[in-house]
Amino acid sequence: MKTAPASVCRLGQLSVRWRPRVAVFCGLLILALVVLAVLLLSSGSLSLGLKDVFATLVGQGDDAKAERIMLRIRLPRVLTAIIVGGALGMSGSIFQSISRNALGSPDIIGFTTGAATGAIVQIMLLDAGPIETSAAAVLSGALTAVAVFLLARKGRSTGDYRLVLIGIGVGATLSGINTILLVSGDLDQAASAQLWLAGSLNTRTWSHVVPAAIGFILVLPVVIAHARGLNLLEMGDDTARQLGMDAERTRLLMIMAAVGLTSVATAAAGPIAFIGLAAPQLARRLSGSPDVPVMSGALMGMVLLLGADLTSQHFPLNIHMPIGLTTGLLGGVYLLWLLVRPKSF
Repeated sequence: MKTAPASVCRLGQLSVRWRPRVAVFCGLLILALVVLAVLLLSSGSLSLGLKDVFATLVGQGDDAKAERIMLRIRLPRVLTAIIVGGALGMSGSIFQSISRNALGSPDIIGFTTGAATGAIVQIMLLDAGPIETSAAAVLSGALTAVAVFLLARKGRSTGDYRLVLIGIGVGATLSGINTILLVSGDLDQAASAQLWLAGSLNTRTWSHVVPAAIGFILVLPVVIAHARGLNLLEMGDDTARQLGMDAERTRLLMIMAAVGLTSVATAAAGPIAFIGLAAPQLARRLSGSPDVPVMSGALMGMVLLLGADLTSQHFPLNIHMPIGLTTGLLGGVYLLWLLVRPKSF
């Protein structure tokens, strides 16, 4: 893969290093994001023209029914997909960088499964509502990350392949616990839990959008501020320490930031596979950047999830699949391709 050259923009004593190819790539992703969002807002049981979509968004629509559908159903769904896709793409970039493994995504390592465990406990044992379920998903995802981090710790280091292997083991254990809870509980509650586990953007409202947006916005500055640290960690802990960086502190901070992003995404839409796995790899390969694709990975995650949502709504034979099943199907094909490719890891 040819590396994109970097340019330096100087503003007085400040200098910013940027890569023109990466900037163009991110611009194309933003364009694709806008196109997909407009297509999702305009399509459905009530088709709307582009003029009607933009008029409704700016508050100048003259159709009350179209305005209700747009602002109460479609727009919250699209915004939830954008936030969830961005969170998963960014967290996948962090996990793959820290583990130095293309399989280091939150759904493979087990953090998504851990977040699902808390939600299942709330649904099956406590018969809790959506808010309590989302809070439990965030908390259990964080606890799973702490467990994986402590078990993977060897000496002063927590990165490399141990993080992936320990995460897979913890995820498999939690998956078994989830299955036991599902088969031993009430049938109606089990059906509700299975629906949540499928991952869905249906019936998303502003009560899903606002908490997810707040969580994403709170974590985003932390990730951006330490993005350079991720690049140094990929050079090895010894090199990072020689350059004056506390490698283990940076790693722990970024892991917790990535776990926060994963938990926010899982709480908003349930377990969504594939996005955290594929988005960073696609962003890095297409942009040609040697840096960790934090922002481009987030944008790619948004585009992938919106594209998967559009696919699920227009699936052949009128099959309306939950978004989690659609991404899981695509992710299985992508994972097979990744494994059979030479020099994938």
